[in-house]
Amino acid sequence: MAETYRFFDSTDTDERLYSADEFAEYFRQVLSDGVFNGGTNLKVESTGKNMETYIQPGYAWLQGYLYAVKDTKLNLQHPYPHATLDRIDRVVVRLDKRLEHRYLKAFVKEGTPSTSPSPPALTRNDNVFEISLAQVKIVKGKSYIEAYQITDERLNKTVCGIVNSLIQADTTTIFNQFKHWFDSRTADFEKEWKDWLEEMKDKGGGKFGVTSVNGKTGDVILMAKHVGAPSINDLRAYALKGEPAGQYTPTFLNGWYVQAGEVKGVCYYKDQFGYVHLYGTCSGTKTEFGTPLFNLPAGFRPSGVIRVGCLMINFADYSRSIQFLGVYPSGEVLVESYGLPGFVSFTIFPSTFYGQR
Repeated sequence: MAETYRFFDSTDTDERLYSADEFAEYFRQVLSDGVFNGGTNLKVESTGKNMETYIQPGYAWLQGYLYAVKDTKLNLQHPYPHATLDRIDRVVVRLDKRLEHRYLKAFVKEGTPSTSPSPPALTRNDNVFEISLAQVKIVKGKSYIEAYQITDERLNKTVCGIVNSLIQADTTTIFNQFKHWFDSRTADFEKEWKDWLEEMKDKGGGKFGVTSVNGKTGDVILMAKHVGAPSINDLRAYALKGEPAGQYTPTFLNGWYVQAGEVKGVCYYKDQFGYVHLYGTCSGTKTEFGTPLFNLPAGFRPSGVIRVGCLMINFADYSRSIQFLGVYPSGEVLVESYGLPGFVSFTIFPSTFYGQR
């Protein structure tokens, strides 16, 4: 069929019937697959007392079909562990369009016990489509699941991701036109600069014939003080004054805090040019991927997702590694590394971004 179109009303002589998948196809052109928002929406957690995990209330979107856990958490039972081998299960939301099923439901997808276990692959074909909310490591001989065994996969767009709009302007042509103009003007400016520089060299380097500079006449060597501009020493002294007034400390979430005796806890401020500066140290035990550490208020948020580096110290053995935090337009600052230990500190490298929100 070369042409398709939808949706229209039926008439007495021309009945128009549409399938559920035709409606879903319409929405597939608009929204991507994944979970709605972030936070605790469809987050997988455990009580630490048995082989159950549970999914927090929230919504997901799979291939144009809506899934929801409403009002109360959804409990899922994991098969008992192997005696001598670990395995990795996945908690998935499955769309099944086969006529005998026709549902979206959450399942535990059991992995294979192994000395080097890997999570089971997701099924994605014309009839069945799965997204993974979390990996759950099932430890050999252990009859209960703790929080550290759960790896949140909701923000991993390869297996899940956040629902987003698929309607975007193609900026390639616009960018190429701008780049062509920019390159041509840059070449012109470079030529003008080189010509001017050669002319100045012929006139004796830094000496210029002027009528008057703040009362000085004849050939003078222009210095910053002659025109009221700050010198290098002035700028250096300004930089050494420290942080400007108006720096703030965030309210931490999920048990994160500043340890007593820390030289500098987490701080942020905005300079006179609108740039937000973020740095400092905090500690906590909630280290799952996607865990919010704190929120930045309106006016201190980036226009898009940025990632800032930090030095992580594992308090179990005091080992160090480089990890990343995500700063979102919503203001959330989230853990964006997988498989972190249970008690760590993050020292955020001094980071700067433009605060547009």
